[in-house]
Amino acid sequence: MTGPIAMNHASVAILAPDEMQVTVLPRRKGGMNMTQALDRNATISILNRILELELAGVVRYTHYALMVYGYSRIPIVGWLNTQADESLLHARQAGEL
Repeated sequence: MTGPIAMNHASVAILAPDEMQVTVLPRRKGGMNMTQALDRNATISILNRILELELAGVVRYTHYALMVYGYSRIPIVGWLNTQADESLLHARQAGEL
């Protein structure tokens, strides 16, 4: 994705797991909600992919933080550890959905 998606209450976003592309579908009359619009298996697949990517980010950021050395390493290591913590938070949030 190149940027945020503008959506209103009358549309539903669907994220394709392989292409990481968002499709916005209009809601039908009668107030169909997002749970009804998304296929359950597609939703689980998307959430599993998000979980996979976020956990990979935790491992990468932590590994990079351990590999940094030198005079100015403290702020870099701090930033990498913060990113690892944020990725772990995102993984937990995706797992709770």
